[in-house]
Amino acid sequence: MLRPKYPPLYLESEYLNLQSDNVEPLVVVHDSWKVGDLVDWLRDDIYWSGEIVEMRGRRACQIELLPKPEGEGDSYQGLCKNLRPRLDWSVEDGWKVPCTADGKKCAKIVTSKKEDGGIGDECETAKEQTKKTTKQVEGNEGLRLNIMESDGIEAAVLDIEELIVRIDWFKGILKPDVGEGAKCSWKYEDYRPSSSGI
Repeated sequence: MLRPKYPPLYLESEYLNLQSDNVEPLVVVHDSWKVGDLVDWLRDDIYWSGEIVEMRGRRACQIELLPKPEGEGDSYQGLCKNLRPRLDWSVEDGWKVPCTADGKKCAKIVTSKKEDGGIGDECETAKEQTKKTTKQVEGNEGLRLNIMESDGIEAAVLDIEELIVRIDWFKGILKPDVGEGAKCSWKYEDYRPSSSGI
């Protein structure tokens, strides 16, 4: 699966001075890193995911990378200027800031300054997440498309990929597994609009 480009990154102090009201998601991070923050560390033109385990002044830190097979599993000293918040991405939820082991976040995703309430350190509890999910399921929103939230080409491509997967899934449902030699009464045919003008 492809994921979109990492959103633009701003320090909290830079974001407060930002004049425009954006539509695309932005990542807003605290002005200083701290132990426990989940980060992506840039080394040799590659981002490695890990956690800050020790601060060494304001400009350097010790980073423990994710264990194998997700990461390298070692610990390195890195410069804070080469860090960005670690983000998770999924087709269903878009970009999300993961919670640390103690339930904190080092950044937030912002899509509009009007709806922004500052960086909240606390993560949603399991109960709050369940409520939110239940509310989304109960709502009758229809097919949720990425293009409804973003005008970027990436959103359109993701929507097309997701629709292709759904169509393949439907084809699989319509093709029963009847085994060798058995005759199937179902046949999948592409939709062809009628030639009559209605």
